[in-house]
Amino acid sequence: ESKVWQIDNDAKQGWQAKERHTLTDHRKGTTALAFYPLIFSNELLLSGSADHTVILWDTETGKAKDTYRSHLSEVRCVAFSPTGKSFASGGKDQQVCVYELGSKEHLTLKDLHLGSIESIALLQLPVMSDRVQGHLPGMVTSSSDASVRMWAYDKTEKGTLEKKEMQRFRAHTQPVSSVLHHEQPNSMIVTASWDGTIKIYDPMFGERFTLLGHSGAVRALAMAPDQ
Repeated sequence: ESKVWQIDNDAKQGWQAKERHTLTDHRKGTTALAFYPLIFSNELLLSGSADHTVILWDTETGKAKDTYRSHLSEVRCVAFSPTGKSFASGGKDQQVCVYELGSKEHLTLKDLHLGSIESIALLQLPVMSDRVQGHLPGMVTSSSDASVRMWAYDKTEKGTLEKKEMQRFRAHTQPVSSVLHHEQPNSMIVTASWDGTIKIYDPMFGERFTLLGHSGAVRALAMAPDQ
């Protein structure tokens, strides 16, 4: 189960947390959570589970809006796109499933890694050419195979997803448990691993820094808006 909390700051009593809902529709443990990224609609919550499902929740009511049975094994990660129009999930089946908000259909990307997809971050990749200027949807994936890869993907005329690898990082020595991408003020990718390190990359030029300090596996990452 997962719990949704309301957190308020009172001038006299300080920070107060009140439980609002307990989300119980998954049949096995919850493995991943992600809130909708845009503040005007942040009542949407994604969850992934060991029961192979992804659920989109309305946190105002505590009710499931949609349930997606798109994976063949445990779901390990979920993420919204920066625009909030789509979201994705990755799993132990080595697949990434991509969904459009408001649709119950999904498209699948395969052959991304040799191990399970442990974490995913969606982004917009700039496209600049003589004919086209704009953005393509992209993603950064991390895996139990200890690699991190950046992809561009797009929907084909046949209604499938076509992918292109843009970058590959293999700086960790053990499974990469978490990845995030942050665009402003500087574009960067950050990863955490069971090897106890955190690494920071320039998306175009590769590894820049290794952060030490943990004595065990680093399981999760978060970054402040100003980096």
